[in-house]
Amino acid sequence: MNDNDPDENPLERLRYDRAEPGATPSLATEAVSALEEPLIALSDDDSAALPHWTEPPTGKVPVISADGSFDIVDDLAVARPVWRDEHTGQLSATDLDFSDLGVGVRSSAADSLDEPRFSDEQLFVAEPIPSGFGAAPEVESSVPVMPIRPGRQGPPRAPIGKSPRADATRRPSSSIPRAGNSPKVDGRNMPVAIAVGVALLAVLAGLAMLGPRYLLGLVVVVLGIAAGEFFDAVRRAGYQPAQLLGIVAVVALPPAAYWRGPAALPVVLFVSLIGLMVVFLTSGGLESNPAPNIAITLLGIVYIGFLGSYAALILRGFENPAVANNGVGTLWAIVIGIVGYDVGGLVFGSSVGRSKLVEWVSPNKTWEGLIGGMLVSFLAIFACYLLKLHPWDVKAVHAVQLGLVVAIAAPLGDLGESMLKRNLGVKDFGSILPGHGGALDRFDAFLFVLPAVYYLTRVLNIY
Repeated sequence: MNDNDPDENPLERLRYDRAEPGATPSLATEAVSALEEPLIALSDDDSAALPHWTEPPTGKVPVISADGSFDIVDDLAVARPVWRDEHTGQLSATDLDFSDLGVGVRSSAADSLDEPRFSDEQLFVAEPIPSGFGAAPEVESSVPVMPIRPGRQGPPRAPIGKSPRADATRRPSSSIPRAGNSPKVDGRNMPVAIAVGVALLAVLAGLAMLGPRYLLGLVVVVLGIAAGEFFDAVRRAGYQPAQLLGIVAVVALPPAAYWRGPAALPVVLFVSLIGLMVVFLTSGGLESNPAPNIAITLLGIVYIGFLGSYAALILRGFENPAVANNGVGTLWAIVIGIVGYDVGGLVFGSSVGRSKLVEWVSPNKTWEGLIGGMLVSFLAIFACYLLKLHPWDVKAVHAVQLGLVVAIAAPLGDLGESMLKRNLGVKDFGSILPGHGGALDRFDAFLFVLPAVYYLTRVLNIY
């Protein structure tokens, strides 16, 4: 290696650069000027011994001044950084130009926070939320996600009432009655539940004898109570539905269907949607969280009001004298089939039930109870044919078809309502019917069976 060759010796290269005519001394060349004597000495005389690592330090430190000069000082305190609020005025903003680094420098320590060095978009990048439409992979979780009330800060709060996780892990109550207590099956007081069920059947029979309009009144009352229970539950879970408008829409759907037929249903739904848009447009801002609250209100209207209004469409059979018994006969067949499903599911589930059906939805429901309930429901409806219940006494095949439809639709309505309850964190939607819960808890299976049976009658041309 030739130490005098600028291409091989970095120090010679720095001297060569500095020696060029018109060259401006740089920080690097100034550093070489301060250090070249000891470095050259070491280079020329490589026999000199280096300081041992155990020797104490000399205390000399290199200092780079703001003007670019380089020096070695003995005082370590001189080498510490001088903060901007400590400088004596010799330095100006132009002396500290860091524009090449892409970092902004404030003109004073009291600069406004309105001009952040980094924007919020740079500091906080929102991760995509799984939407269920393929936008992001789904995340498996056993904890139900609850919405946050507008204006609430922090993580979602657990819904009022029993925790869904605690309810999901609750062991089924024993079917063996204890001394001094009423017999209970699946946590229900069976004597009270049976008494309430018999009372409901008596009310239904009495109103059926009075005429279709009285039965329509019963349908409106039941659906109105069920809607109130649903909207109360979703409010406790953190949503803010348009409760009054939702209940009005629910109770308006059955009379509209009864007087104007199926064509009235989409009209009422359209008017309800327009009303919801107006309500949230006049709410004052995004704090009302329009999208999820409009959606949850429409869910209540469609789930309870729209599906329940098919009872009114079935009752329209009364209005035609030629088929005066078709409506009441069909309605009684539905009631018999659903009661058979409930009784069969309870008996088979409590006696031989071992295999869980959908545990996160309903921990007490089993496959044995489901199969037993469907079987009893089918047999109960076929008994309508044997008992000459009009209009299902004409052809046995029609009774078989009706039994299959009810046996399939009833458990779907039951499980669907249980799923909503678990997601909202409630055990029952209400308590108006002792031993059964609320109106929605008792008539949940009807909401799926009524439309299914109505369209079956259209296909079979029963009316």
